[in-house]
Amino acid sequence: MRVANVLAGLAVLLWTALFFAGLDLAGGVADRHVLGYPNTGQLQYYVAVPGSAAIALLACAWVFNGLRRWPWILALVSSAALLALLPYLLIYGGGV
Repeated sequence: MRVANVLAGLAVLLWTALFFAGLDLAGGVADRHVLGYPNTGQLQYYVAVPGSAAIALLACAWVFNGLRRWPWILALVSSAALLALLPYLLIYGGGV
C-alpha cells in the first residue's frame, strides 16, 4: 500500500499545484480587465480539470485506504494520472 500511497500523493501534489497555477493565471487576466478573458473554456481547462483530477485522486486514495484491499488499483489510477500530465502540460504550455 505504501507505493500506491506515494504515487497518489505525488499525483495529487502535482495536480493541486496546477490548480493553483491556473487560479493565478485566471486571476491575473481578470485583474487586467481584458474583454472576454478569462472565458469559460480557459477556466475549465486551467482550473476545473486540475481541481477535478486532484479531488478524484484524493477520493480514490480515501476509498482504497479505507478498504485496505487492492492497492494495485490505486497505484494504477495514480500512475494514469501522472501519465496524463504530459499531454495536459503540452497543451497547457502552448504546445511543442
